[in-house]
Amino acid sequence: MEGQVSAANTRIETEVKEKTQLLATQQDLQKHNTELSGLVETLRKEADEAKTLAKNANDEYTRIRLDLDKLNGEYSANLISFKELQDKSDAMNTQIAAVARRIPNIELIGSGTAPPIDAVIQAVRNEEKLVVLSVGKEQKVQEGFQFTVYRGDKFVGKVQVIKVYEDLAGARVLYTQDGEAIQVGDQAATQL
Repeated sequence: MEGQVSAANTRIETEVKEKTQLLATQQDLQKHNTELSGLVETLRKEADEAKTLAKNANDEYTRIRLDLDKLNGEYSANLISFKELQDKSDAMNTQIAAVARRIPNIELIGSGTAPPIDAVIQAVRNEEKLVVLSVGKEQKVQEGFQFTVYRGDKFVGKVQVIKVYEDLAGARVLYTQDGEAIQVGDQAATQL
């Protein structure tokens, strides 16, 4: 009977050790579960904040896109108006030139003192909007004179003299026809 009691005690001790180990493991698992629950909650909050930031960014993008569309519309309308005014100006300049050819001694209002001078574009720097004309002081060119630039019978643009040398002049591009760029070899004249 003593052997049975001893075996029972050993079995009880073994079961107590196993139960103690199981309780320790259970406590570790509960601790890890608490830590993981906290981490999940933190990640959930961060995800909610990220969603809010994404929504705000999307709203801002939409607002900027609408503003850009509005500005593009205004820009297009202004380009159309500018083109119409430019066409009217070109037509008026052509009419003024026709009148001046018929009546050579007429003093046109706004014609300034620029005599009729024909030139050729010798160099172009599109980035700086500068050109070099083939005429200068020898042809009576002065700063401020404006030249109409054309290619064949096609209007290309308008330039204004900013620096005069003996036989050439530097000019700033005032504007060009839509889709056109002033090129070396284009013709230029103070009067059409």
